[in-house]
Order: sequence, then C-alpha cells, then structure tokens
Amino acid sequence: MVLVAGCGLCTEAFAANHGRITAIAFAGAAFGPHPDVVQIKIEGGFSQGTCDATIAAVRKRDGHLISLLLAAQLAGLVIDVYLDESDRYYADRCVISLVSAEPQT
Repeated sequence: MVLVAGCGLCTEAFAANHGRITAIAFAGAAFGPHPDVVQIKIEGGFSQGTCDATIAAVRKRDGHLISLLLAAQLAGLVIDVYLDESDRYYADRCVISLVSAEPQT
C-alpha cells in the first residue's frame, strides 16, 4: 500500500521536512497551552524559517492528516512534512499543512 500526497502546488512558504516520526502526542480540548492538536517530532527535526526545529502539530480539524501520521508511525514510514509559518499554535511551533508518506524500497 502506498500513501502518497504530491506537492506540485507547494511554494517556498512550505518547505519539506523529511524523516520518521520519533514521538507523537495528542492534546485534548481541555489542554490549556495548545488544545486539540497532535504534535510530532521527526528524525532530524524541522527546518522552516522561524518555526520550532523540534516540534510541529496538526490541528484536530485535519483528521485526515492525523490518520496518515498514525499510519506512518505504525509502519515506520519516512514522511515529508510541510509547515505553515503563518499558522502557529504555540509560541514558535508551526502547524503542519501537508504530510506525504511512501514506503522505502
């Protein structure tokens, strides 16, 4: 099974970050600092402008991205993550706007 989302429309504002998920955390609606997000860390961290280099998150409303993150983590897939520098959910932590994954051969 291949899980791929192309990024032919991505611009320089959305840089790719590449690696396996090393940590994942789910914040509920009552979690004060940043509710309703799923945070991840990836191998090598993130490199996107002024975004935090360690942690990024998907908002709960983007459930399809969360599903792909979970599948990728369970399967040990390498993912590409695109951060939106204009959308921050906590301090300098940016929101993930696109995730793609594919099996390594």
